[in-house]
Amino acid sequence: MKRFWNHIRFYWREWLLGFLMLAPFVLVLPTAGIAFLWQQGWFWYWPTSVVAFTLIPLVAIRAFWNPRAHGVSIAAADSDAAPAERQARNAMEVIIAGVTAEDVRTADSGLNLILRSVNAVATAFTPEGDALPEQGLAGLSKAALRFTLPEILLMNEELARKLRETLTRDLPMTRQVEVGWALDTYETGTSIAEPAMQLARAARWVNPLSAIQHELVGFALSNAINQLGAHAKAQVAAYLAREVGEAAIRLYSGHYRRRADELLATAPKSEAPRAPDPLTIVLSGQRNAGKSSLLNALLGVAQAPVGLTRPSEGFTAYRLAMPEIGDLILVDSPGLDQMPRESWLKQARQTDLILWVVAANRADRAADQRGLAKLRELTASDPRLRAIPLVLVATQADRLDPPLEWSPPYDPLTGTRPKEVAMRAALEAAARKLNIPIARSVTVAAPPDAPPWNLDGLWTVIIAALPAARQKQLERALSQDGWFKTVVDGFRTVPGVVRQVGTFITR
Repeated sequence: MKRFWNHIRFYWREWLLGFLMLAPFVLVLPTAGIAFLWQQGWFWYWPTSVVAFTLIPLVAIRAFWNPRAHGVSIAAADSDAAPAERQARNAMEVIIAGVTAEDVRTADSGLNLILRSVNAVATAFTPEGDALPEQGLAGLSKAALRFTLPEILLMNEELARKLRETLTRDLPMTRQVEVGWALDTYETGTSIAEPAMQLARAARWVNPLSAIQHELVGFALSNAINQLGAHAKAQVAAYLAREVGEAAIRLYSGHYRRRADELLATAPKSEAPRAPDPLTIVLSGQRNAGKSSLLNALLGVAQAPVGLTRPSEGFTAYRLAMPEIGDLILVDSPGLDQMPRESWLKQARQTDLILWVVAANRADRAADQRGLAKLRELTASDPRLRAIPLVLVATQADRLDPPLEWSPPYDPLTGTRPKEVAMRAALEAAARKLNIPIARSVTVAAPPDAPPWNLDGLWTVIIAALPAARQKQLERALSQDGWFKTVVDGFRTVPGVVRQVGTFITR
């Protein structure tokens, strides 16, 4: 406000000149218009029409304005998500559905919405029987404090990077505007705008009819803006809760965890990206389901076995170089009825993706159902663990009805030939019985006297499952660190602490 009066003091001559130039139009024209309406006998028509056409929209707004729901929702969990993530997304959906304009009316109410969202997600990721007291720090529950300092810093780094990308892409002018200049401009604009608006409202009353019209229109628009503002604020609250919920889910699900040998994207030194560790893919299923034939088809040529881990009974591992997606370790396993259950479960714990192989021309799935039940029990006890990703591979499609026909190409998705219809029916039945999504299922064939069929379709399904496999690989790697990694990190921290203490003392 002080700046405004200083501006008036220095430029009063210009202000006076401008007022004298506008005075004839402000004073004479409205008066002449009123006199003309009076002479013609139309004087009362004008205010009556102004009031009528102003009140009609106002009444309509009050009677029919009914803001719709904000329509904001959080993304659904993917098929490989851990139960804790599903529970967290359900909790966030309840919060988002219940937000109102009051949730962002003040800074405190907005902070309360953020805390509610974070605490809801953190509670979902707290294992049953390991619940922590609600009282925590700065409104966060103890469960919400289950993260490390590097994790929260990396989350802030990612959020800041996304914000910077959005600003430079959508508002490139922000690269030229200094924050100090923007604040000065805002303060100056606020100090000038308020008295200018009051002066304009006072000037309208030189013409009373015009003033009444503007005040009524302003009242109507203000009512509409208030209604729209409440709806818009509810949307803002919903968006805020959704984004906070998504960030919290990524935080507590381990998205921001990094292993010690992983270089951050913001590291100052320039190094070539580290190649990802090979994914471990196990071929599992009943005896004579076609696992070995499928493995040979995937490898293309005979490969020397490589040691994946300490070999379990009956398992053989092969390395497959895939330049597009990285190296893979393919593990051939005996039939479910040929190996001890403990050996198979031990190998499953060290697996990133399982190709569950079934014979398309066989209907007995009881052994597969028992094996999959044991497999799913490995992660069911801890809601924070992701299920091991599964791809259903129905082999021996060449033996389906009609059994004597084998003349590729076939279209197993939309084809209408008898063999194609049989392929589709067999795959859907197997996927339904084994509770594996049809999108993660594929039909193949590796006849002994013909080239393998539909390997491209199999690789398409495998590639679609790779993100889930990478997440499982990271989860396994972090869980394997255990107490030994904690001890090693503790010893590695000692020299740094000693250096910092020495620097502080010698200052």
